[in-house]
Amino acid sequence: MLKTKQLAVAGCFVFFIGCVDSFTPDAPEDTELARVGTYSLTLAEALSAIQVTADRDSAAQVKLYVNNWVKSHVVLQKAETELYPDEKKFSKQLEEYRNSLIRYTYEQKYVNENLDTNVSDKEIAAFYNENHKNFELKENIVRVRYLYLPKKKANLKSKAKQILTSNSKNSKTDFLRFMQKNKLEGYWNDSSWVFFADVLNLVPIETYNTEDFLRSNRYYETIDSAKYSLIAFKEFKIKDSSSPLEFEKEKIRRIILNQRKRKLIEEMEMKIYDEALKEGDVKIEVK
Repeated sequence: MLKTKQLAVAGCFVFFIGCVDSFTPDAPEDTELARVGTYSLTLAEALSAIQVTADRDSAAQVKLYVNNWVKSHVVLQKAETELYPDEKKFSKQLEEYRNSLIRYTYEQKYVNENLDTNVSDKEIAAFYNENHKNFELKENIVRVRYLYLPKKKANLKSKAKQILTSNSKNSKTDFLRFMQKNKLEGYWNDSSWVFFADVLNLVPIETYNTEDFLRSNRYYETIDSAKYSLIAFKEFKIKDSSSPLEFEKEKIRRIILNQRKRKLIEEMEMKIYDEALKEGDVKIEVK
């Protein structure tokens, strides 16, 4: 009997291959593309499950989807025939899943409509000060400036170093003008912390101990076959030390918003509960 069923499934598989090969986008939506036992797949169901990118790709995409659908439903059909009735009773689990899904969807809608997403710098600073011990660096970070200088412009190296290491009020403006005038590439953003590992991907620094390197070098330059790489470190923080506020601002903002979400949902739940009690929609027998 089992062999007969398997042959029937194989026959359905061959059927859908031929059908999909001749499929056109204007075919009737109730066209049956495949059948596995009691399960049937129509063209409308297949098209609703995929996004057809172009007419010439339609048949290939539908064919791939149907192929995967058949594989899945062959296993499902097998499970239906092999499991005992008691093993297939999922009404309670399905109801619980449906209820949790409906509640989750409503909670998200309520949050989207009522959550205050404005988080001030003052709130972020207060949270950081209260929890700064929880913000520990896992990697070395730096505030950095760097500049690429072609070998043919080596005569500019002294001036470039002077600008990179300057702490004057106009140093960034001077840097940008210097780059524009000489058509150079570089980076300057003293207000942002970046991972030192990311800097190493941009500037070819060779070091076996990054912590010692950062402690010993406020300015560094290296050369390859085409250019000089000049880099100045404005500030650094070593891993396992306290992470600076500026580096944690976005993370703290997300934490504060998540706290607000939880509080908003709890307040919504209590409000609905109190309203239900007031309206007599709740009856509790256990005292």
